Amino acid sequence: MHSILCFHCKQVNLISARNCAACQRSLLFADRFLIGEPLYSNQGIVVHAAMDAWQCGQCRALMAEALENCSVCGAPMQNGVECFARIQPQPPSPLTNVLSIAAWLYNPLTNQWLGFAYPPRSFQDGVNVQFGFESVVGNTSANQDALLAHSTREHLAGHTSAWSYFAVADGMGGHAKGEIASEGALIVLDQELEKFFNARMRARLSQHNNQPNWDFVVALAQPTPVEPYLEYRIEMERAVRAANRAIAELGQREQSDLGTTLTLVVIADGYAHIANVGDSRAYLFRARELRQLTRDHSLVYSLWEQNKITRQEMYSHPQRNLITRALDGSPAAIPDLYHLVLEPNDTLLLCSDGIWESLHDEGIVEVLANESDAQRACALAIARALEANADDNLSLIIIQAQSRK
Repeated sequence: MHSILCFHCKQVNLISARNCAACQRSLLFADRFLIGEPLYSNQGIVVHAAMDAWQCGQCRALMAEALENCSVCGAPMQNGVECFARIQPQPPSPLTNVLSIAAWLYNPLTNQWLGFAYPPRSFQDGVNVQFGFESVVGNTSANQDALLAHSTREHLAGHTSAWSYFAVADGMGGHAKGEIASEGALIVLDQELEKFFNARMRARLSQHNNQPNWDFVVALAQPTPVEPYLEYRIEMERAVRAANRAIAELGQREQSDLGTTLTLVVIADGYAHIANVGDSRAYLFRARELRQLTRDHSLVYSLWEQNKITRQEMYSHPQRNLITRALDGSPAAIPDLYHLVLEPNDTLLLCSDGIWESLHDEGIVEVLANESDAQRACALAIARALEANADDNLSLIIIQAQSRK
């Protein structure tokens, strides 16, 4: 926030002022909030930069009144917590679906409603990603799995941008030279995603270099909810399709059928965006509970969904290796897309079928619950799978989402 607007006479005042230079009235709205410059408008809704003068900018303690110094840490209260003011002419009752509005106040001078919102605190400074990965041959003659791990954090135009993406691909055993398909798919995927982030993320940061939390501000100004992750869904599907085309070209060059599964996760803006084709999986481990995020494209998974077999029978069914969808160059290789709002201490697991078939859900839980280091957890999972006489390649990536200190 660079200046303060007087809600009485609309005079622009210095950020350090507490009384209007023109009309001498207090600049504090409702004795608490300072209204700054407008950032965004849409259909009668205007979002302004704002400041909560009752909340300490250093320790985030909330005071019961306006004070010169924080009663908890002693820091000057002149620099309170930055927030946003959503100003609209109608009451807030039909807008209960607007997220993150902490308080609604009515201004009788202008007959307007003001909703004060604070940026989400989870990962406010970006997700701190810790990860580990491991891939071994297992009891087979060759490793047809491939892994991709990419994490970037850059400073540009006074802002920090962080993004990560991870993928597991399993060249299918029924196809010749499956390792060519899995590696080729991830090479193209890496190129396409890096191109996207370099071009669009940097352009967005440069365009709004004086408007912090711009995506959040835009969301507040929308009259109806929008899907904030739509851009990522479009890009991930485009990148997967590019990888699928590359496999078709590789197959022609090798004069052989090529195919691979693919599970991809992109982490950005506090979300995990997931794409999946085949039976490699993505799991979420949160509060010591495991949840499978992806749906297998396999015969046994379809039978389980139809209640024709139990989940336990999936691991021993004679046709458990029959995949119903994969990246094989065909137009039908369309990924399933998912999204997840990340929370601090979430753990994501990406793995090929060799891991989940050997460990089962309870074995995965045991590994993740008893080993907090991502790389050591990967090694433990591999060891447990080998102890279970795994007869397939064993590949996994473990990703831990933490708040930046």
